[in-house]
Amino acid sequence: MLDEIRQKSKYILESHKDMDIIDQLGLLKTNLGINDEQSTLLHSEYFDNSWNKNISKRVESFIKVLPKKILTESLTKKPQIKPGDRVVINRLVSVTEPEKKIKGKVKNVIESIKFEGKVYDVETSKGLIVLTPLDDYILESEHNKEFLKKYSKSLVKARFEKPGNWLTPSKIFILHITPMGTIVDMRRSSNISPTELPFEVEDKVTMGDLYDFERNSEYDLSVNGKINESLKLVKEQDEEEEDEDRVLDPEKYEFFNFPTGWDDESIDEVMSEIPSIFTVEALFRIWGKMGFDFSHLKLIDLPDTTAIRLILLKKYMESTNNPIPVEFTFKCGDLSELFKEYRNYDTSFVKKFLCSEDPFDNEWWYTFDYQDDMLDMVDAKNMETISKILGVENSNEKERNTIITNILDEDPTDEYESEIIDSKGDIIDEIKDKIVHSYSIEYEDAVKRGKYDHVIDLLKSHLWGGELTRNSYDGKYSYTMKGDLRDFISVDDWDDEDYFQNHPDYLGSISETILNWSRSYVNPNEIFLEIFLNDKVFKGDSSDGIEISYIYLEGTHYPKLNSKYFNDMLSDDLYELT
Repeated sequence: MLDEIRQKSKYILESHKDMDIIDQLGLLKTNLGINDEQSTLLHSEYFDNSWNKNISKRVESFIKVLPKKILTESLTKKPQIKPGDRVVINRLVSVTEPEKKIKGKVKNVIESIKFEGKVYDVETSKGLIVLTPLDDYILESEHNKEFLKKYSKSLVKARFEKPGNWLTPSKIFILHITPMGTIVDMRRSSNISPTELPFEVEDKVTMGDLYDFERNSEYDLSVNGKINESLKLVKEQDEEEEDEDRVLDPEKYEFFNFPTGWDDESIDEVMSEIPSIFTVEALFRIWGKMGFDFSHLKLIDLPDTTAIRLILLKKYMESTNNPIPVEFTFKCGDLSELFKEYRNYDTSFVKKFLCSEDPFDNEWWYTFDYQDDMLDMVDAKNMETISKILGVENSNEKERNTIITNILDEDPTDEYESEIIDSKGDIIDEIKDKIVHSYSIEYEDAVKRGKYDHVIDLLKSHLWGGELTRNSYDGKYSYTMKGDLRDFISVDDWDDEDYFQNHPDYLGSISETILNWSRSYVNPNEIFLEIFLNDKVFKGDSSDGIEISYIYLEGTHYPKLNSKYFNDMLSDDLYELT
């Protein structure tokens, strides 16, 4: 045994003779598992024995404190290795822990005429290990094959795939991960470069790391295997970070706040599907890092049932300080149904407007006879066109417009105007028809615009904050509301019979009972929507819908005509007479 220790120290010191003496002593300690005094004695024996014969005796004296058993047989046929190779070392010649396997990467290969074979410097988590012919090692790839064969059932298998097409094959890589979160093997298709991937063998990863890569890349992730209950796989890398969602109560039955009315049999049935609270803690950690999502249940192998959703959501709302984001969108048809229907009035214009179903189609609600005040809306460009059509020649714009007014009113003030009225009676009628036509359309459109503005104002005043938008592509309106579920319902509201007091479907029912009807109901967005309907649609005076002012239903409100719209239409009409 002492001979093996001496031989090992010879390999170490001879292969690193140019190293500083302090570093040499450190190598002896690290590689042989000995203390400062023992490493100093071995170092002196190798370098100073020629003049100090007592050193060898002192070295022999510490053999008495060495373990009685030390492995000396090579377990494998040693492979050829080179710098960059990863190896698994079984330190055959070491005072302590001789059977412990250490993984590392070959840094240097050292040869010398003073010893047989090769010596390898291997970088490991324990420091620099000097691998000598006395030691046993195996390539890590071979070690991993044996490991996978033996422990495959207990490993988490994460498969990433980037779909290809008929020109480009799919890219696939597979990680085998221990329940403690260490990648022990990675296999990839030949068309993937190692530089594409953020993972390496020996990396410590969390389930969040895997999900983050999937979310930020074109790869799809599928995971087989259970997360270890120790939570090492989903544990935050920064141990100093305080976890606000951690719950320390070890008893499952005390951990959950079960819904009102559940009997013991129902509770036992649900509890049988939850291995332990550590499993739930794992889920809460995932939610804390990646956001609330029931699809994460598959990551910890929990069944996605109505009952489990309900108790998990309640517990998470009790214990978290993280938001539970919620969102719903009312499309144009949904928005139109918020308005009250009237027996004697047609409210179809609301949906036509909100859903952009030809809201400005002309129904000729308003028809007019020519009135002289209509001419007040005609701009200078159109007045000039009219003067040309009538043949009015006058460079003074004011005088010209007065002449045109007299002619269209058929109220001449001189012989010149009378001659034009007599000779161009049909043209004058057509000009007035064009003015009436443009005015009637713009008047009707202005009435409708007033009604539509009224609809928008009602929606904005009735709905919660949210955002009412109009799609630039198809002109349809929609309303999107976002928030944090915790701001709208608290844990105390779950068994409150008066909470949904306005909702006709749930009147007198507690929230827990409503949610227990279907798994799809136990969803933050669905709960948020029902709360909105209860508070904003079925509440008080609005229970029959948003009321529209009668002046807009009857079209008796005073419209705001748009001079530009009127003149644009008139310009097109007058062009036919030029």
